[in-house]
Amino acid sequence: NPAVDQLNLQFKEINKGSRFDLYDASGKLLITKLINDYAMVIPFSKYETGVYLLSFISSENKLLKTFKVQKSY
Repeated sequence: NPAVDQLNLQFKEINKGSRFDLYDASGKLLITKLINDYAMVIPFSKYETGVYLLSFISSENKLLKTFKVQKSY
């Protein structure tokens, strides 16, 4: 799952109030966005090469799933 300029996300369903959070390897929150479309794009070109964590949070503020994302050159 390496990303270079952007990270493309696709969802099977949208639950009102759900969101995703993007963190760097040190745990710093970089982005929080509500999931409001079946396909979304995270611009990734401004971030340094490295590992990031992408967490999906329910409308009840429960962690649903976290993925590691590798930012490439």
